[in-house]
Amino acid sequence: MMNSKIYLPIRQFVTRAANEVKEKAIPGPKYYPFLGPINDILTMGKAEKLHLTIDEYHRKYGPVFKTKLGSTDAVFISSPTFIRSIFNHEGKFPKHSMPPSWLYFNKKHSINRGLLFMDGEEWYEHRKIMNSILMKDSQWTETIIRVTCDNFIKKIKRSFNTESDEVIDNLEDELYLWSTYSILNLMLGSSTHEQSDREFDENVWKFVTSAKQIWTTSAKLLTIPPAIADKLHLKVWKDFEKTVHESISLSRKMISAFNDKNVFNCSKDGLFMKLKSHNLSDEMMTQILSDLIFAAGDTTVSTMSWCLHKIAKHNEIQSMMRKSIYESDFDYETPLVRAFLKEVLRLYPVAPFIGRILDTEATLGAYKIPKGWFALTSQYSAGHDPQNFVNPEKFSPKRWLRDEKTEKLHDFNASLPFAMGVRSCVGKKIATYQIHTLITKILQEFNLTSFNKDEVEYTLKLIGLPNKKILIGFKARQ
Repeated sequence: MMNSKIYLPIRQFVTRAANEVKEKAIPGPKYYPFLGPINDILTMGKAEKLHLTIDEYHRKYGPVFKTKLGSTDAVFISSPTFIRSIFNHEGKFPKHSMPPSWLYFNKKHSINRGLLFMDGEEWYEHRKIMNSILMKDSQWTETIIRVTCDNFIKKIKRSFNTESDEVIDNLEDELYLWSTYSILNLMLGSSTHEQSDREFDENVWKFVTSAKQIWTTSAKLLTIPPAIADKLHLKVWKDFEKTVHESISLSRKMISAFNDKNVFNCSKDGLFMKLKSHNLSDEMMTQILSDLIFAAGDTTVSTMSWCLHKIAKHNEIQSMMRKSIYESDFDYETPLVRAFLKEVLRLYPVAPFIGRILDTEATLGAYKIPKGWFALTSQYSAGHDPQNFVNPEKFSPKRWLRDEKTEKLHDFNASLPFAMGVRSCVGKKIATYQIHTLITKILQEFNLTSFNKDEVEYTLKLIGLPNKKILIGFKARQ
């Protein structure tokens, strides 16, 4: 019998070697250390097509593959089961990544931001407060959201010729204004009214213009280290810096108006007063609310743009949804309207990748992913994978309805546009109700016609956006 003193080190060596083999077994594109940052360019290709590059890698290497993002070890995951597992390893204080340009800007100018930028205990304590207001009980938001959607409908009727199929040329801008006013009106509470739109008009429009520029310039800075762009005085950095300063200044100006009773009388049932009741400092409230306005802008607008595009392109689905609304006695969230939004987000996720820095080692099938690695769930690939969805490229909202024969629902883990776990989107309930309600009200009032002759494709500019202007005619229903 082998001496136990000799056997133990051999067993440890074999075990360690086996584990190393498992880690090395994670497939992925080749990495050349001597090339440094050039690896990212060679491996990832063009930033606006990153979702397609990653999708190709998943087809080649499977549901899990590893790579380097700069100096960071990263793994991309497209399996629904593995995606859920990743969120189970995010820990009490989940860490996510932010665009380097945003972090560099905050550090350079010593600026503190809201929930999106917080980590650790600070994030945890403030997230609990926001959960109690926005997640546990969101019914208080519904009437205010409906008022804002009504204002959008009135403005469309007032500003455009809806007697014919006139294309609303600045539809994206109108949606930005709607999205921003939605959040501002939620801050006001039940005291909101149509007059509030005019009180904010000038600042809101300036803010919308700045916010759009931030996303555009941020996307361009993904391929350039921000410190280098700053040192070289590149125009893209100057533009980014200018627009971020402007958006922060404007959002602070709008929020400060809520403290002035001569301007607004905020209701106790509004977000501003609800947050104030938690004894937060004025500065902390400003940070949280400023980021909420910013984060809600592009994400909601992008999804709403895709929704209107698909409604206008699919007349049969448009008619079916309208019928479901009438038959439900004008329910704003019929099962078909809900299913429609899920299908849009499956094909066109706002975030094609959702990342978490692993708090503990994760086992994904035969692979062990070490603690500290950056794990990215490939939402775009999972949503377009035929193993997860039958005929994945077909737009079919009905796939999300309960099967009449089996009464089973689809595996929702294959499409998690708002993430899951304790750091999932804090504004999920607001965003979905906003979109459901506006879709319902638009279908009640208008027939939509698409004037996009060429295919509108999904492109990446930090978030997933249409690659061309959405052209839709709104014709008033008789």
